[in-house]
Amino acid sequence: DEAPHVLDLAKVIPVDSNEVGGVAKGVLLELTGSVARSRVRRWQSNLNGSLSDKTVNTWVVSIDSIGGDLDQSASLASLFAIPEPPLRTVAGFVSAEARSDSALLAVACKPLYMKPGAVLGGVGADEISLTDLDNHTELIETIARATRRPAGLIRGLLCSDLELYRYTNKKTGTVKYTTPADLVVDSDDPDLERDRWQQGDRIDFAEGLTAARAVELGLADGQSDSLDD
Repeated sequence: DEAPHVLDLAKVIPVDSNEVGGVAKGVLLELTGSVARSRVRRWQSNLNGSLSDKTVNTWVVSIDSIGGDLDQSASLASLFAIPEPPLRTVAGFVSAEARSDSALLAVACKPLYMKPGAVLGGVGADEISLTDLDNHTELIETIARATRRPAGLIRGLLCSDLELYRYTNKKTGTVKYTTPADLVVDSDDPDLERDRWQQGDRIDFAEGLTAARAVELGLADGQSDSLDD
């Protein structure tokens, strides 16, 4: 009751308990083939329409796509990463592949499961450049925070030209995935900051990541043999 005053808010709108707990009731969206403006518009319309049923609180997204349009995938991924009530969960399943920009759709889902043998990232229908990545930096960072996935790895999934390495802090053991330039970009003393980290192997995204590798890197939450599972 005191929250509006303490936080300087106009008011607090209570959330229905069914929106944060209780039984999950969902709808399935199958994203197959290429990503294109007309298809994304239809997918968004169908998903938003499902929320007219006030008992629906979960979207399950099955992905088998080569991508096709980073801008369109970014638009849809923003819906997945931060579900708004009554939606509480957007779960993903990569049944075969999520290449190029469709990888962004996959990692925006939490949790994300992959079928053994499925591939995440790598070259697809849309050739994504480093400039394209820079144009979507804010969205990638938002998705990374919302899903607790490394932003550097998400960027690598989209563009295999990115020179991405695993760095381990020599003192704390903390691990980060970033480029040599980004490692020291905000440092007052780049040489000192660079010396604090042990550079490991470069992460190779050229052929995409296997399900096991994606789970190991924290980009997927587990493997699953089927959508039903």
